[in-house]
Amino acid sequence: MGISKLFFPRINGESKISLLIWNMLLYWLVVDSITGYFLNSGILLPISQAYKLFLLILLFSQIIRQGSGLGLSFIIIYIIIYSIHIIIINEPISESLIHLSKILLTITLYIYFRNTIPTYPKASYIKRMDKILSISFIIVSINICSGIIGIGFHTYPDEKIGFKGFFYAGNEMGGLLAVLIPYILYKAFKTRKLSSYICTAIYCIILSILLATKSVIIISLVTAFFIPWLYGTKKIRFYIILTLILLAIISIPYIILLIDSQEFDLFVRLTYSYNKGGLSSLIFSSRDEFWINKSTEFFNSNTLIQILGLGGNRTVEMDQFDTLLNYGYLGVVLIYSFYIYIFYLTWKKRNYNSYSRTVTYSNIMLLGMSIIAGHILFSSMAGMYISLNNNISLIFNKKNNFFSII
Repeated sequence: MGISKLFFPRINGESKISLLIWNMLLYWLVVDSITGYFLNSGILLPISQAYKLFLLILLFSQIIRQGSGLGLSFIIIYIIIYSIHIIIINEPISESLIHLSKILLTITLYIYFRNTIPTYPKASYIKRMDKILSISFIIVSINICSGIIGIGFHTYPDEKIGFKGFFYAGNEMGGLLAVLIPYILYKAFKTRKLSSYICTAIYCIILSILLATKSVIIISLVTAFFIPWLYGTKKIRFYIILTLILLAIISIPYIILLIDSQEFDLFVRLTYSYNKGGLSSLIFSSRDEFWINKSTEFFNSNTLIQILGLGGNRTVEMDQFDTLLNYGYLGVVLIYSFYIYIFYLTWKKRNYNSYSRTVTYSNIMLLGMSIIAGHILFSSMAGMYISLNNNISLIFNKKNNFFSII
């Protein structure tokens, strides 16, 4: 197979720019991996930022061509006002705009996908979507599993816990896998035998344990049982409950032994967090304390700063507070209006096609993670997948198998 066949085939009437955009999206995580390798090695080489800035320019040009200039004009006006505000209050403009570009790319991608859906045959669109999500899952798997043979970097470098491969922002992988794991398990359930699904589910759980983040472990465990429960028969649901009970009975003694032995670093870390501050510390990992410290500066600022934000790429790793700190009350309204809109639209269309229910579930996981652990609303890694995932729900299909369209 030639190298050219790794890319998307051109659809009749499709512009070269549109085809370039799709091909760039296919290698989104490859670029992030290359950039992460250099950043983890202490070399500042922002390949990913340049790549995504070029992509953003291409998206802008296409959105104007598609006739969505009004929404784009509103975005540009906001950027100008925000930039002037940041300069006046003497905050780092580059850091502020880099943070802002993450949400702008997510919004722009959503608009582009939304405008593009009617112009493609359903089968072609789903094939492209499937290729992006499937290849992305493979890339993530290779990165995480490479840690087993000593390649790549730890998720938590100081404690040497977990494997994130060559990705730099290990904490952003939660949002990414909150999209990819439900999709892969949905696809496995719909296109393979139940035994193959069980193997895929076990693999996803192992992958999340290797990454060693609480949120991804919970997502993989819940999703493994939720997908068959959502799409399976009463008989399958019975087997799910039975399997869940058996796994709990078998696993609990081993988990207790692991905790007591102090040999499994992840459990040691979780136990330390719980002993330090109870359930709150275990869930938030002291992020709530970071917010208390950061909030003083914000609430002691003048009215204009509270409306438009402090900027400067501030973070307490809880998205609702990060939004308030960086963009003020106006930013909270605008940014959450976007996410509430696309999540509500997907929920409203949850019976539009069978996969829409999985997207609705994924959105609930994403929203919960954004509140507790952050790095969802402003994730340069996960943003594209959130936008693509929520647009898939707009493809109408009455059949119970979304892949029957192909």
